[in-house]
Amino acid sequence: GEWWQGFSGMVQLSAVNTFGYGESFSVNLNLGFTERSVEGSVKLPVKFEVPMNLELGIGYTDYTTSSGTDTISLKGLISSLPYKGHSFGIGPIYEKTLVDGSKGTLAILTRYRYNTKNSAILPTEGYYLSFDLTRAGLFGMDDQKYWKGILSGEAYYPIFESLFWSFKGTGGMVRNEIGTELLEVSGPYAVRGYNYFETEKMFKLSADLNWILQKE
Repeated sequence: GEWWQGFSGMVQLSAVNTFGYGESFSVNLNLGFTERSVEGSVKLPVKFEVPMNLELGIGYTDYTTSSGTDTISLKGLISSLPYKGHSFGIGPIYEKTLVDGSKGTLAILTRYRYNTKNSAILPTEGYYLSFDLTRAGLFGMDDQKYWKGILSGEAYYPIFESLFWSFKGTGGMVRNEIGTELLEVSGPYAVRGYNYFETEKMFKLSADLNWILQKE
């Protein structure tokens, strides 16, 4: 794609514990030259022998070029609360392109997270690891059928006071059986200056020296 196609802006609105049950709500809006999307989700605590969270979401993606077809998506994910930094999740995802004859695609997502960051907003120390594995094309709802895996990691090392290093890396791979599911590299999480592109395999690394000018 052209160099400018990777630019996009993101707005996130969220509320936590609005009704006092530990629930959270969020709305994500992404506006880019190539695609625009909106996604809403709600996360609810579920009381089992092991405490869990139930997350439900709905989204819509509008593509401004012929590279994609407008899509709606539904997801449900149940995940464990973090224990010594570890958490696990599993749940279904359904996507349907807005074209005649589409059956949609049903997938199952399995997820692992490890998080020891000292802050969810501006971490200066700790580690974060995530792995998502998706199997799509289940029960005859197979507009697309594929395996997709994405591995991401972050590490934060303080130097002194408000100065710290941050290192981030992401790798992913798709193996298609039906359709052409691709990984997208663009927007605010792409390497600075990268063009927008889609691929079946990707890997990127970044290193930043950060200085917090003011702490509350």
